[in-house]
Amino acid sequence: MSEPEVVEAISEDVRVTIGLKTLIIIASSLISTVTGGVYAWVDLKAEIAEAKELPRPGTGQYTIDKSDPNAISSWSPTRTEYVMKDNLSRMTISQLEQAITEIKERISKLEEEH
Repeated sequence: MSEPEVVEAISEDVRVTIGLKTLIIIASSLISTVTGGVYAWVDLKAEIAEAKELPRPGTGQYTIDKSDPNAISSWSPTRTEYVMKDNLSRMTISQLEQAITEIKERISKLEEEH
């Protein structure tokens, strides 16, 4: 057996031999990479299109559960309505806290008297 020739510099005269098995592996790897990239690109485009259709955060929009019989005839509140209802709820809670504090003070006075 003769030893393979050692090439010191790469030039136009260098011959490279690649087997059929190696060519098939290279081709299948290339096809797999390109196909995966195309599928990922198409999937990304679909996700971007879907995200463009979704409501933006903070717009006061939400979905109504159509299976709820009470929600069928209701409308989505506007941002102003939501803020007004939120303020009313907070004010009611504050008033209840004050009333509870007054009741506790009255109870304390009644306990001291007896």
